[in-house]
Amino acid sequence: DLAELIERAVDSQRAKAEQQSVQIYVDAAGGVQARCERNRIERVRVNLITNALEVMVEGGELRIALRRNRDFAEIEVADSGPGIAPE
Repeated sequence: DLAELIERAVDSQRAKAEQQSVQIYVDAAGGVQARCERNRIERVRVNLITNALEVMVEGGELRIALRRNRDFAEIEVADSGPGIAPE
């Protein structure tokens, strides 16, 4: 269940987000299943959350959305940080 993996990743970083005044919003439809290496997918989610928190030290928003698109699962991560420099 991908929603469960997302929640676990968010929970592991929630205290840090609260310390930095970063609000985390999760829109994860339940029942989206995937065959995957659970630890790897969770690690990717944690890495994305951690990277976002590194640049939002003075607060912001992190949004994670999970949805089914036909036979695929889409996970979208967006934050209000400064973004990546073009170079």
